[in-house]
Amino acid sequence: TFRDTTTITHLPSEQAIKSWLQMSGFSKIIDSKCFDPENYNVRNKRYACFAQKLEGDIEAVYYDKQIENSTYIIGGSS
Repeated sequence: TFRDTTTITHLPSEQAIKSWLQMSGFSKIIDSKCFDPENYNVRNKRYACFAQKLEGDIEAVYYDKQIENSTYIIGGSS
């Protein structure tokens, strides 16, 4: 874990976060610098955004190439 915390296992990059959101069906991703005014010492180490699913957006699925019409949605819990 990160700095011996029990809740933080890794710190993904900005691009990794955006990729995960896109794979989960969010096509509209807007960068936010909401923490800059108060946390200027960590602004290059943090990432915040707003993500919105638009009508017609679809989630990516696991095994898309192996299983036709796969129902294993990335980010799904069932």
